[in-house]
Amino acid sequence: MNWQVGEWEQKINTIEGSVMHRPEAWTGALDKAKIIFLASNPSFNPNEAFPDYSPNWSEKQILDFATKRFTTTDERGYGAVDAPNMLEADRVILQNGKVAQGRPVPYWREVRGRVAEILNKDISEVSADHDYVMTELVHCKSFNEIGVPESLAFCNEKWMNRIFLNSPARLVIVMGKKPAEKVLEVIPGIPDSWGAWKDQNSGLTRGDWPKSNQDLQSRIENGSWALEDQRKHSVVRTVGGLERLLIWLPRPNSSLPRTLSGPNACISEELLNEWQEFLTKE
Repeated sequence: MNWQVGEWEQKINTIEGSVMHRPEAWTGALDKAKIIFLASNPSFNPNEAFPDYSPNWSEKQILDFATKRFTTTDERGYGAVDAPNMLEADRVILQNGKVAQGRPVPYWREVRGRVAEILNKDISEVSADHDYVMTELVHCKSFNEIGVPESLAFCNEKWMNRIFLNSPARLVIVMGKKPAEKVLEVIPGIPDSWGAWKDQNSGLTRGDWPKSNQDLQSRIENGSWALEDQRKHSVVRTVGGLERLLIWLPRPNSSLPRTLSGPNACISEELLNEWQEFLTKE
């Protein structure tokens, strides 16, 4: 939270009554979504209409923001745009009440795409209101995960189990090196074969994943990316009192293959079917 103090143009002496953004609990329907995405911590946009500590935000609005952040219009004046309006979907609503211009939030658009593939829906049919939910290991905002290592143990002990206790999601998807490294610290027993990245300190490479679409096709043909290799990135662990399938995928905008269906699918149809079956697990 202290990281934000230096990011605002106006001087902030105390949190109460200030425009500092509150910690982000989750985004989406935590109580019903079947897929949950777990990231490191939320990024920061000072121009977003986001719950702060000023009198402008009521408790009702703060709760509404967390549980129903995505909306089909910008009439509410805060939140983000959902499908089927794909021209504006996955963009935040700014303090002026307008939808942010430019490209969609890359992480959100990637999440929506992966959910569409898993649920076998068109991306315009996927709703952030009920198909999936996004949350983080650390809930205070920053750029480039500043403060995450120092806050991880505290946030995990205080919030992670409570959040997952309220989630029926059977699939937990972690995309990329940074959040996966933190997941390893808070969820015990994840094998070394889960995830794929190079450790900058040791120089050792963890796990195994095709380096490009060309490499993917070559490995499929020579049998070195068989179902048993792909399964190494999907492990069952008990989180929040429920058995969940913990899946690692490359980060958004990565050069590594990460689509789940079609000619360049990074996993087989058989593994995708296994994920889909796990969604319905009682």
